Amino acid sequence: MAPTYLPKHISLYPIFKDPIKVSLFNAEAINVATKRQHAVGMGLTEDGLTSFLNTIQPIEVQPGMENSLRSSMTFSPRDDNKIMAAIIELYTHNYDCNTRDELKQYNQLFLEEITGRLVASLAAMSKAGPRRFSIYLAHPITGAVSEHSAPFHTLPDFKMPFVHPCAMAVTANDFRQRRFEDRELSTSNLDLLIESRHPGHPLVRHHLAIESEVESQIRRRKRRQSEGKENGSSRPSKRRRAVLGQSSSVNGFLGSSSSNNGRQP
Repeated sequence: MAPTYLPKHISLYPIFKDPIKVSLFNAEAINVATKRQHAVGMGLTEDGLTSFLNTIQPIEVQPGMENSLRSSMTFSPRDDNKIMAAIIELYTHNYDCNTRDELKQYNQLFLEEITGRLVASLAAMSKAGPRRFSIYLAHPITGAVSEHSAPFHTLPDFKMPFVHPCAMAVTANDFRQRRFEDRELSTSNLDLLIESRHPGHPLVRHHLAIESEVESQIRRRKRRQSEGKENGSSRPSKRRRAVLGQSSSVNGFLGSSSSNNGRQP
């Protein structure tokens, strides 16, 4: 029986330590456009996708690997398995929908735990120095350590416990989009599907139209404020005029009260 490799079994150094837990699926770190693409694909709103990613449990990695896994490396699901085929079928269906009522959500799929392969950006790794072109692998049973060179095709697949396959797909696609200039990175079938369907999707166009209108309103508001400062710098602000009006009303009331108090019945 083949040994089960976990993310904690790879390290930047040949000496392995006690693993630490890190969250590799932080929604706030994902590009906004990528969120929009996957939200439609998974049948969610963007807020729903954020909530989904933030519920993914942290995984154990070797100290020092957390920074590399956020910048120059990531775990990516393989195309040649039934899980990714089901996800691509879901995305394809949802990209063909014109209304939210037609969308299918990701949780309608029965997806098992998935394994991921380590994908690295050589362009990003080169900035960290030559020693970053090697990864060390510890055997889960014997503890024997072996060295592997980029692009790490000799590494085994890694089991991702408690990680939903869609979360890994989102993170891997975001990584590739951020590193689009690195031609060494392979493109997955899901990457190709997203690229061919976005931003032409009607629901995506709807989101973009709303954002454009909001941005236009903000620009108009700022322009009015700027014109108000230039044309009426000596004129009290709206808030100031309201305060002055209240003050005048109070003074008028007090004056009227004083006059009434001074009258004889």
